[in-house]
Amino acid sequence: NGADCLGLVWMYLKEQGISIPDGDGEPINETWKERAQDRFLAELKRIAAKVDTPKKNDIVLIHWFHQAAHLGVMIDSQNMLHTSFDRTSEICPVSIFKHRVLGFWRVVS
Repeated sequence: NGADCLGLVWMYLKEQGISIPDGDGEPINETWKERAQDRFLAELKRIAAKVDTPKKNDIVLIHWFHQAAHLGVMIDSQNMLHTSFDRTSEICPVSIFKHRVLGFWRVVS
C-alpha cells in the first residue's frame, strides 16, 4: 500500500528533476533477497558515484537484515528520507544509522 525504499527514493529524486531507473530489469520474486545486495550495488555503480560527504539528493545505502539492502535519500547534509516494510516514510538524522551506512552515492548525469 505504498512505495518500498527504492520507490520512495525514485519518486523523491524525480520530484527533484533527477531520473534514475525504477529497478534493474529483473523481477522481484520470492528469492530476490538472496541477491538484493548484489543488485543494489551493481545498479548504484552504474548510475552513481560514491562520495564521502553527503549532500541533498544523494542516495544512502544501508546494511539491513544482514546485507546491503535498504536505500534512503538525503534531503540535506544531515537528514534522510526513507521507508521500510509496514512503516510510513520518515525523515530522520542519517546519524541514527551511522554503523549501518555503507556509503553515499551521487547520481551522475
